[in-house]
Amino acid sequence: GDTETTIEQINEAYAKDTAAADRANEGRHFKLSGIVEGVGRDLLDNPYIKLRAADENAVLRVRCTGSGKEYEAQVAELTEGQTITVSGTYDGFLVNILLKDCAILG
Repeated sequence: GDTETTIEQINEAYAKDTAAADRANEGRHFKLSGIVEGVGRDLLDNPYIKLRAADENAVLRVRCTGSGKEYEAQVAELTEGQTITVSGTYDGFLVNILLKDCAILG
């Protein structure tokens, strides 16, 4: 099932021990909410959303990449500063926390 968490909690875990947090999250399916900081496309042209925590001190962002027309249409309608809930599978850590196969839940 989904591991419900917050971007704040993720930041805390990675601040304590990045390697351990990365290992613990491997293959996990997350559900979390965040504030839309921006949208873009990855190297494979898949749309992604960059989410930040409500807490300004939370440094890490969560980058949610998805594919398909529906996801693309949803991403196009987002506005910066909007709070949304997403689900996705942990895809590693590279500057941001990466989630793949993402869906926007609301």
